Amino acid sequence: MSLFKKILIVAATEEEIKPTKELLLAGTALANSQQLYWLVTGPGIAATCFALAQYLAAEKPDIIINAGIAGSFNHDLKLGQVVLTKRDTFCDFGAQDDQEFIHAFDLPIADKNKFPFNDGWLNYHQDLITYLPLSRVTAITSDTGHGNEAHIQRLTLYYNPDIETMEGAAVAYCAGMYSITAISVRAISNYVEKRNRAAWEVNLAIENLNHDLLKILVHICALNN
Repeated sequence: MSLFKKILIVAATEEEIKPTKELLLAGTALANSQQLYWLVTGPGIAATCFALAQYLAAEKPDIIINAGIAGSFNHDLKLGQVVLTKRDTFCDFGAQDDQEFIHAFDLPIADKNKFPFNDGWLNYHQDLITYLPLSRVTAITSDTGHGNEAHIQRLTLYYNPDIETMEGAAVAYCAGMYSITAISVRAISNYVEKRNRAAWEVNLAIENLNHDLLKILVHICALNN
């Protein structure tokens, strides 16, 4: 497996990675043995694509770790649980025909196998995520956090996703276009349902995310030794 000396951690917001960043910037053996870099893109597909593509035009890390929280379609996943994304896609890329959604790959105005897509999906580094001891999930990415029951049902039937984020596929796309290894680690903050912010567990998700992000960094460091 390749060495990952230069690590870029990408998040939509500072809050999602703040505990890990503060700990490592304070000075630890882990931080001193690796080249760790941090990029906060802002939420959403456009902000993430722009910030990450701009960064990668100037710098080339060995690995990108996308870290953040996520909503879950899968109620077998517990609130606060940390997962790794095995594949992702832009779920709103297409057209509506009354109640039917037609993906751009099926119109067709885009090729579902044009690099870096594979059958319409963006795949994360499979060997590496298999090595890491976390559940692996299918994700979709949208600029909208879904809360309409009919729309949620359509997304579930069309993609059978486990989680949704606002940035995951953007990171996977940019990493693929620059041929850089990438993984995505996400903690479940809420279920994808009619919006009920009182039921969310954002603080728990961020706490668990950072706990496992540190463990992932330890695993990656072990690969370099």
